[in-house]
Amino acid sequence: MMSHNSIPDNLMKPPVVSVVIPVYNGEKFIRNAMDSILSQTFSDFELIVINDGSTDSSAEVIASYRDPRIVFLENKTNTGLPRVRNQGLDASRGRYIAWLDCDDISLPERLEKQVKFLDTHPQVGVCGGWVKIVGDGKDVIAQYPAHSEYLRACLLFNNCLANSTVMMRAACTREIGLRFDLSHHLSQDYGLWTRIPREWKIVNMPEVLTVYRTHSSQVTVQRKQQQLDISWEIQREQLLKLGILPTADERTLHLYLSGFAHGLFAEPGRIREAGDYLIKLDRANEKYKTYDRKAFREVLWEKWMSAVRSRALPGKLPPASYWAMLGFGVAKFGLSLRILKKMGWMIANDLRASAA
Repeated sequence: MMSHNSIPDNLMKPPVVSVVIPVYNGEKFIRNAMDSILSQTFSDFELIVINDGSTDSSAEVIASYRDPRIVFLENKTNTGLPRVRNQGLDASRGRYIAWLDCDDISLPERLEKQVKFLDTHPQVGVCGGWVKIVGDGKDVIAQYPAHSEYLRACLLFNNCLANSTVMMRAACTREIGLRFDLSHHLSQDYGLWTRIPREWKIVNMPEVLTVYRTHSSQVTVQRKQQQLDISWEIQREQLLKLGILPTADERTLHLYLSGFAHGLFAEPGRIREAGDYLIKLDRANEKYKTYDRKAFREVLWEKWMSAVRSRALPGKLPPASYWAMLGFGVAKFGLSLRILKKMGWMIANDLRASAA
């Protein structure tokens, strides 16, 4: 390991933010990632770049920088992303920790906006945002849910935080020794978010903070099945907190409701099975109160409507009995209004499809 800081660490004033960039064979992209941090409008940060045994010229690119805010750590062999992220946690000195993957780019005001937000919202422990996805012919904006309770409920089905947008309060991990789980190799960030203590809020800022680049060499592209299996383990751990030990069939239903696969709900009877499973989740939450009741029911309803629409039957409108069958009731007028709005949008799309 080596550091570009010439002043001993124990004599340096801790920065406000520690930005951590793990690198493994990122020679094509690491310069853009580092430049996007070094050119931020907020300057009180340290940039911890960890080269995890790269076999390309990543180390040479990183070593070419002479900015005193850069801390360059080098592992002689590849140790894996969870260990490197934990290494970043251990090395960080800031009260906030920001993450950036080596093939992504932070927008110039990202750090400034997130520091201001966390400074003024002391109850928030983890703050993410939206991403602009580019590469492989894509140019779209991925919008993630903002509300903390809704986001917590969403995590039962999906990772609702883009890792390269996240700035977290260091106290979230330091005070309780929380670390990335080494068994969650391909979804270690997802696993960590689900274990953030409930006294800390998790939110997304409703604006683009990072440019996310897609390319064929990404781990998520190369090892999709492994990532699915690990994501399921993370979801299963959350189900256990609801007092549910899922069966093999419930695993299949859960993964389809999470959007990891398609086509299951075209089979006769599967829609009702999905409804029964969602009711089971709702009743478990009523008992254990793991999630906010209103937010959890809204997520369950959206999963249900997504399953209904996946049958792709133009002109077949979702009957009102679906709501009664799920037995959720209308807890709040505002929730029912949002649901009716979603139904109206879906019905309009179905009518257009049937008329085409």
